[in-house]
Amino acid sequence: MTYSAEDTERFWAKVDQTLMCWEWTAATFTNGYGMFTLRGHPLKAHRFAYELLVGRIPESLQLDHTCFNRRCVNPDHLEPVTARENSRRAKARITHCPRNHPLVGQNLYLHNGKRDCLTCRRERSRIWMRAMRATRKET
Repeated sequence: MTYSAEDTERFWAKVDQTLMCWEWTAATFTNGYGMFTLRGHPLKAHRFAYELLVGRIPESLQLDHTCFNRRCVNPDHLEPVTARENSRRAKARITHCPRNHPLVGQNLYLHNGKRDCLTCRRERSRIWMRAMRATRKET
């Protein structure tokens, strides 16, 4: 797709180019990716930048942010990969559970290909057991 000079000028006005990431400074989608509106249609800003500077993204591929920054539109930080690879990489990047316990070594629990925090799993189990005991005492 070709873009007008006005489109590209408007786009670059919303980008802060640092030495590393080119940070999108305007609106974002709820998932954190930059949102650029082109002719009334919202587009992911990183996809627009990639197509503008590199070329078409193959239909079967997604762009992976190798810098881990969803607001980044630097095409050097974007790699076309399959959805499966993108998902695999995203899971591998998660080093801590939501409660900030490390997901490594003895604290990493693997079940059916899913990674879980053993500390949190044990706590959930304790809470469940307390609830079950309380239910038994009531009857």
